[in-house]
Amino acid sequence: MKNYTFDTTIEKEVLENYLSRAVSAAFFIHTKTLEDDLRAIKNMGVKFIGRATGIWEPDPDDEEHFRKSKYLADRVHEIDPEIILQACIFEAAYRHIENFKVPKYVFEAFGLEPEDRGFRFDDMKFPEKPNGFIWGEDGALPDISRLETRMWFYYRATRYIDAGYEAFHLGQIHLYTANDRGMVKMAELIDMIRDYGKKHARRHKVLLDAHSHGISIRGKLLLDYHAMPFTRYPILD
Repeated sequence: MKNYTFDTTIEKEVLENYLSRAVSAAFFIHTKTLEDDLRAIKNMGVKFIGRATGIWEPDPDDEEHFRKSKYLADRVHEIDPEIILQACIFEAAYRHIENFKVPKYVFEAFGLEPEDRGFRFDDMKFPEKPNGFIWGEDGALPDISRLETRMWFYYRATRYIDAGYEAFHLGQIHLYTANDRGMVKMAELIDMIRDYGKKHARRHKVLLDAHSHGISIRGKLLLDYHAMPFTRYPILD
């Protein structure tokens, strides 16, 4: 029987066991067939559910989004508490996030005096909008070298951890780190997310991946595993 036990640290064999029983269920939070889905997950022996929650364009009510995310996690863990659920933090920001208040603890985590305000969309954008990555009229590719973007990523990660999620997909990491030489700021952010996970995650550990073939910072891999998409082409005679 495969081992799926971990707490604070995870052995390579255990991680590989989880990934060998992984499925992608993009935006599972919005399923209309939850009972059937849960039955299938249990019968198939799924241990890792990828992309279960997250946003591209923000939901109108962020608190409702996290309530739904927690409800999904609670239901999944009723059938198997060992299952790892993954949330997504994508490379897209929209002006609507200005309606989402920045919590006090987020300011404090970055050494800032708390303010009564929402996230500042204009402070997250690249100084010059990159060609080819315009997410609609009120969308933008966020720049991780900018503090407001790191606050946004940290906020979403911590809220999902509190809701019972133990893994994060971080999207097209090489796009939003374009101005972060050596990925210094990205590495700092990931350390902050991991530190929060050590205190608040279900098993005091969070796993992170992104679209990458592997990123090494001073000889240490930045992410726990990698999820590079591929395009299938027909084989022609």
